[in-house]
Amino acid sequence: MNTSELFSETHCRVRSHMRAAGFTLIELLITIAIIAILASMLLPALNAAREKSYKISCNSNLRQLGFAMMNYTGDNDDYYPRARASADTGYGWWPKYFIASAKYITYKGLLCPVAKNAMGSYWRSMWEKGKIIDSNAWQFANYGINYREFGDDADAVGASKTRASEVKRPASFIVATEGGNGDGAGSFGTVVTPYMRVDNCSNWGWNTVYPRHQKDVNVLWGDGHTTSVTGYGLTTEEVAKYLTGANGPLKGAGYVDNCWTWDGKNRSWGSWKRP
Repeated sequence: MNTSELFSETHCRVRSHMRAAGFTLIELLITIAIIAILASMLLPALNAAREKSYKISCNSNLRQLGFAMMNYTGDNDDYYPRARASADTGYGWWPKYFIASAKYITYKGLLCPVAKNAMGSYWRSMWEKGKIIDSNAWQFANYGINYREFGDDADAVGASKTRASEVKRPASFIVATEGGNGDGAGSFGTVVTPYMRVDNCSNWGWNTVYPRHQKDVNVLWGDGHTTSVTGYGLTTEEVAKYLTGANGPLKGAGYVDNCWTWDGKNRSWGSWKRP
């Protein structure tokens, strides 16, 4: 074989190898493109499944809180707990009494998988470790009780207000739900901190019923059952205000047949506390 023939054969082999390598690269790029397309289709479904699991876990926590409430009322002459009870030694915030004193529920039972991320690392760390070293941490329990009906010594020191047995429609009476606390002036920061009590009216920015699961919020009712209710609106504020509005599923205490007062009767605007 002369030099010209050898060069020609070598050149053909190189070209053949390049074509083979080029074809393999094309296959790889096509495969990557297909995977990317499938991932873009699957990720929303995976995210939705994750959010649904969070909501279910949160709902389960509220159900456990329902059992804890039954134990509390059974031990306390049928009264619901006050949000804060400074006159009772060892009580303080209701979450402290429920967890540390009476041991009705665990730390984990008052941590929503979504809301806990808004607690701030300082407070969340104590809750997740099950060791409160700063008493202010108790207020950041991820579920808030119906404090206007149950009483709060921060408003007025005194006995608990409401007995479970006197509630007219237990299945339609809110015991606890998910809330958020702001500056008290009608606004929230970028992160809405959970709070251990919720208001019985559309009080945006202060002890607000706050939807943590897209437009849904979980609720514990007086008969012990739990549900997830849906609000409507383009923003979280609109959703929250719809929930406790005149036509919302959690209509506030200013409306007849509401879910907050023990007898379902409306309260005069601004007079939210049980007399």
